[in-house]
Amino acid sequence: MGFFIVFALSSYAEQPSSERLEKPLILATTAYIPPYVIESNERGIQLSIIRRAFDLGQLGAFKVEFMSNKRMVASLLNGEVDMTINAPDNLEGIYYSEPVLYYENVAVALKNKNLDLRSSANFNGLSVFAFQNAASFLGKDFSLSINKMKSYDEVVNQMAQIDHLMKGWVDVIVIEKRVFNFYLEEYKKTHRVDEVSIFTIFGQAPRPMAFRDKILRDKFNVFLLQFKQSLEYSAMLDSPTNL
Repeated sequence: MGFFIVFALSSYAEQPSSERLEKPLILATTAYIPPYVIESNERGIQLSIIRRAFDLGQLGAFKVEFMSNKRMVASLLNGEVDMTINAPDNLEGIYYSEPVLYYENVAVALKNKNLDLRSSANFNGLSVFAFQNAASFLGKDFSLSINKMKSYDEVVNQMAQIDHLMKGWVDVIVIEKRVFNFYLEEYKKTHRVDEVSIFTIFGQAPRPMAFRDKILRDKFNVFLLQFKQSLEYSAMLDSPTNL
């Protein structure tokens, strides 16, 4: 009897991945990172790419749950969810996929300002309006440059960044490139816009998925990389507002 109990427990321990695939998986994400994640109709670039990779690999259905960053991380670590988008790096016991895509933070100024923003040093004397926590994300050079700016503010409402830029209330906004394009298209529906210059000075940031299950992560990687070689993947990145 003792051998049977040990064998049964051992067999069960080896099966969580296959059993989990038979039930709907839970993907946790923050609610609104347009155009990457949009809660209405569960759309956005990242969600669309992840779904295509799951479809290609027949990896099973998943349910999307929207929550705060803090709750998302806690839910992943305690097993309430199976995977997340944009989890912090190096969580213990968590397996990270290949990058689903890359974010690219940029500096944007009105073209008629004739600014040269090839490095953070060129922000000296300018008014800068950045996304929330930009000073923490964009590296030491940018953080040190803040003290030499005419003014510096961060904001949650990224449509406000577009509005401030177009009205000339700030010299520069710092924003993720596709997020900027998404909000600019929305802004154009009700406002006149001027030409802008976009400066790609911050580099690209990989955005992997985070999984609790290594086997599922490994399978996802295979079909993610397969999908990334397709024209459909390129089209998703090029036309984010149509997702």
